[in-house]
Parts: sequence; C-alpha cells; structure tokens
Amino acid sequence: MDKNTEDNLKKIAKELSEKTGKAADMARDKITSQGENVKAKKTAMGSKKNIWKIIIIIILLVAVFESCGNNCKERGCHEKLYKDGYCQAHFMMHIADEYLDDYYNPDYGK
Repeated sequence: MDKNTEDNLKKIAKELSEKTGKAADMARDKITSQGENVKAKKTAMGSKKNIWKIIIIIILLVAVFESCGNNCKERGCHEKLYKDGYCQAHFMMHIADEYLDDYYNPDYGK
C-alpha cells in the first residue's frame, strides 16, 4: 500500500470513529431523555392519583361533619340548635313535657 492510500484510510477511519462516536452519544442522549420523560410521566400520574385521593378524603370529611351538624336532635327536625341539642320549639316542648311529668307523676319517696 502506498503512503497516500494509507493516509486516506487513516483519515476515513478517524472520520468514521468520530461519526460513530457522535451517533453513540446521540443514541445515549436520546435514551437518557426518554428515560427522563418516562420518569416525568410517572411522577405526573402519581401526583394526579394523589390529587384524587385528597379530593375524595375532603369529600368524605365534609360528609361526616355535615352529618354531625348543628341540627336539632328530634327525628325529622333540621332546625338550628338552641339548647341541650334541641331547636327552640322542641326545647320548649321538652321542658313542658318534663314539667307535666313531674306534675302528674310526683315522686313522693324523694
């Protein structure tokens, strides 16, 4: 082989190794970026799941506190509390009922 051919082959080999190196770098970068995209998608999906969990918990808490609300304890009455867990009308009826029970059924043994 003459000197020119050998120099040309070395030059071509060098260019080829540089190009394959660049291709390898590009492939590595692409794989890395795809891996980062997958991680980002998983993180986004995880945060969406967490948001739904938080929303469901808030809805359940509102439902629990609403059922333990400040309403009269008489069945079917939804008025606001006045005293002793009764609305004003049921509190007055409860006091009158106790008074009448004491009046008609006195405890003589006290």
